[in-house]
Amino acid sequence: MKISIETAKLIDVIDIASRFVAKNATLPILQNIYVKASIDNIIIRATDMEKYVEIELPCKVELE
Repeated sequence: MKISIETAKLIDVIDIASRFVAKNATLPILQNIYVKASIDNIIIRATDMEKYVEIELPCKVELE
């Protein structure tokens, strides 16, 4: 999949999501940020099992 999105907006959202990622987690999956692309947006999710964030950004899908 190939998408187009404003770099500055994506960096801002990743910065916010990284605040919710566990730094010294016993489960390695909690050290990651989940990104899902759909037809007209992407969803960014992160959690440390106490706090959770989900942010949607509009984007353009160029290749599926």
